[in-house]
Amino acid sequence: MASLSVIVIFASLMGMCCGEQSLFLRNAEHSATASPKFSVLHAPAYVNFLETSRSLPAREVGSVSAFALGLAPSKGVSWDGLSPGSLFHRPKAAVLFLVDGVKAGDTLDVAAQQSSKMTVESDTVTSQAVHAVAGGKSLAAHVSDLFHGSSLALSMSSDELAAKAAGASGKESVTMFYNHEKRRVQTEPAQSPFTMDLEQMKDSLATIRLPAGFNFDASSGAIVSNGAPVLSMGQKESASFLAELASLQNVVRTLSAERQLVNDNIPDVLTFTISSLKALHVQFGSQSAQVKAAMAVLSAVIPQVASSLSDLYKGDAIIELVEAAFDGEQFLTRAGDISALYDALKPHLHAQTLSSFRASLPAIHISTQASYDAACQDAREAVSMMKAMEVGCKLPEETMKHSGRRLLSVLEVTNITYSGNASTFNLAFERSADWTAAFTMFLIVFLIIALSTLAIAYVLWTMDPGSDSIIYRMTNQRIKTE
Repeated sequence: MASLSVIVIFASLMGMCCGEQSLFLRNAEHSATASPKFSVLHAPAYVNFLETSRSLPAREVGSVSAFALGLAPSKGVSWDGLSPGSLFHRPKAAVLFLVDGVKAGDTLDVAAQQSSKMTVESDTVTSQAVHAVAGGKSLAAHVSDLFHGSSLALSMSSDELAAKAAGASGKESVTMFYNHEKRRVQTEPAQSPFTMDLEQMKDSLATIRLPAGFNFDASSGAIVSNGAPVLSMGQKESASFLAELASLQNVVRTLSAERQLVNDNIPDVLTFTISSLKALHVQFGSQSAQVKAAMAVLSAVIPQVASSLSDLYKGDAIIELVEAAFDGEQFLTRAGDISALYDALKPHLHAQTLSSFRASLPAIHISTQASYDAACQDAREAVSMMKAMEVGCKLPEETMKHSGRRLLSVLEVTNITYSGNASTFNLAFERSADWTAAFTMFLIVFLIIALSTLAIAYVLWTMDPGSDSIIYRMTNQRIKTE
């Protein structure tokens, strides 16, 4: 899921004052930004990560994992920190922990075999960028498609959209997310051993080995430090964090009980997106006991889960950690806000022409303090995740000011979905991203066979049986004379 802005829908208010439907984005408090970091927690001996001074682009994390699995995407990577490795041994799983919301001053102390800085093209590391491989699909979807849905593709986050951004749609794919209203961890598909209700979450949390000074009180459903609860299931932001912890433990427990899910020859992709830290930062503050407790707990739990998963795959798993920086801006404080954005966009995505789309949703309003580039990126990702159209936007030369806000026009809308009969447009059929490589391989093999056949035919046609064939020489015996 993309790290989106705080979205507040004021459609009715703007309908009265401006006569148009609009979306407003506001900022949270600003603070120092931590540097995003990529770490390898575990890799088999036959997968070699090299020491390099070059930063890893955020958009290449998924592609690096694909290369490590031996399932190279159609486009290469610029990062030089991964060597080719063994041709005969490949990892059985790729596991990625994405901790989204690390600020400068936060301490996530997780031992790693190797760490590398990450370069970012926008203000934040988005989940879509981290999980995507060439072609825009997530790593899980890429692997699942290659093995016709038989790969275990597990994606977990307290945020439904973050979980879906890293997921797949194969028959062995599971997406886990926390439902605040029902207070349960839901899955898609619904019938899955990874679902948990409130009591099951408490049972799962009770089995986690917390760091010194922390313990879980099952009766109150809270993590307690120095006799006082710091993270409680009764508080919304804390409940999201605890649901993610419970889900991590439940994944390990379920996979340990159902070994058939991991004991096969098909690589698996497990993605755990910790998306609740941002809400803790905004709700309680960066120096709060809640944020410090969350970082301490994550520093203890992530290595435990990584070690358990490594043991499940008998060491044949590559386990990575991405720390996504958070600067306090362009942040979604409530899961309902992003749902409101999607609900607001949905009615307009059926537009069949650019003019009709502009007429129904002409603009997005943001505050003057916000980052225009980040807001544009957020809007583009929100629309593209619905697979309806791609949008670009820019700030007009003549900005319209109203109540301290500026107008961002939505421009360059392309690839609008048409719900009618597509055959009337004489569209080309969809090709695989690897069709050029497949065509080249078939062409070369065909030419080799054709030329070999031609050469053999020529040799046989011009052969002199008496002098060129050893058969005739061996059978040509002299007539005995007396």
